Amino acid sequence: MIQLYCVVDQPEAALGACRSQSGPDLELIRTRRVSCIGRRCESTDLPTDGQALLDHDVLVRQMMEVSTVVPFRYGTVVPTVAEAERELLDRLKGHVELALRARASTSQIRRSNGTGRSYLRMLRDEQESLLLADLHHTLASHCAAAVVAAHRPCDIKASYLVERTEVGGFRLLLAHTLTGRRGLRDVSLTGPWAPYSFVTQAAPTGSAPPEREVARA
Repeated sequence: MIQLYCVVDQPEAALGACRSQSGPDLELIRTRRVSCIGRRCESTDLPTDGQALLDHDVLVRQMMEVSTVVPFRYGTVVPTVAEAERELLDRLKGHVELALRARASTSQIRRSNGTGRSYLRMLRDEQESLLLADLHHTLASHCAAAVVAAHRPCDIKASYLVERTEVGGFRLLLAHTLTGRRGLRDVSLTGPWAPYSFVTQAAPTGSAPPEREVARA
């Protein structure tokens, strides 16, 4: 297994810039098309404490001093170098990331206190939460992949992996989906961005990589 830190355009310089802190286990990993900095690991079960995240960020920043870098999220692990190339280029080739932000018209879910008015308010709030989930699932069904950063009863933050040539159509889909719908506000779709949200931890060797990760409402 290989834990990936970043893609670099000056691999020797980047490796030298951070080896003094990281130790000898950090190495240059070359594929046919890109050069990565990473290290060998036994499994995908990496430390998740704050210090581990900080150490990862420090190493990437050190490499940024001497090289252009494309960072991976902490915890990105692939089985082989070939899988790293597939994860980096083949799956993401020709795609960009679009980011959705949307809120329901209420700031929080209010629980019933026994009055008829409170009960009706609760039903309305639950309906608006379902509107957010329905909006996401509609968009997710028209893209290559989707991930949700946050989904609470009153708001949602999600990202979609869309073919570059389909960005305009995806925006029209959002506009059409919102037509005639009440209960949602502050809806925005930003991008296109580089697809950072979709450089994710790969499936273990022998299992099929997930085609999508879609929020469960």
